[in-house]
Amino acid sequence: MNYRSPEDPSNYTIIMEFFLMEYSSIRELQVLHAILFLLIYIATLMGNLLTITAIITDPHLHSPMYFFLSNLSLLDLGCISVTLPKFIVNSLTGNQSISLLGCCAQVFFSIFFGATEIALLVAMSYDRFVAICHPLHYGVTMTPFRCLWAATGSWVSGLIYSALHTGTCSVCLSQDPM
Repeated sequence: MNYRSPEDPSNYTIIMEFFLMEYSSIRELQVLHAILFLLIYIATLMGNLLTITAIITDPHLHSPMYFFLSNLSLLDLGCISVTLPKFIVNSLTGNQSISLLGCCAQVFFSIFFGATEIALLVAMSYDRFVAICHPLHYGVTMTPFRCLWAATGSWVSGLIYSALHTGTCSVCLSQDPM
């Protein structure tokens, strides 16, 4: 049995964009959704930026725990910035579509920030384990160099994981239907 598709190029369908479902068909509710989510987005941005700024500017907060918390705030900024701005723009403009490349980018960055956050939480749990179970060795074990390596490893592992899981999307984009 041969399960190959026919060689006729007119039989191929190339998907270039996706149509998104509306939350509501009432225009006033769409604008209300956009404003509500814009306020949530601004509050999240301000909270995380203030957290990062406080950790960077206060020398008393230059410890491993706060270093990891600033990385976590940075990841939260990225997480919310993947989909929410597109949602707000779509709600305000009435455009209910997203391009295939835009969808692939959103999937890549969603997986990237999610996987990096999980890896960073593992590194943070090890930091807290050392602080609780070996408090006298904490300063020797959790050096700034090790904290930097743990954070870098978290970001790199998230990048590799997301690249592996969205690699098929880029392959689909580059294939010629012939």
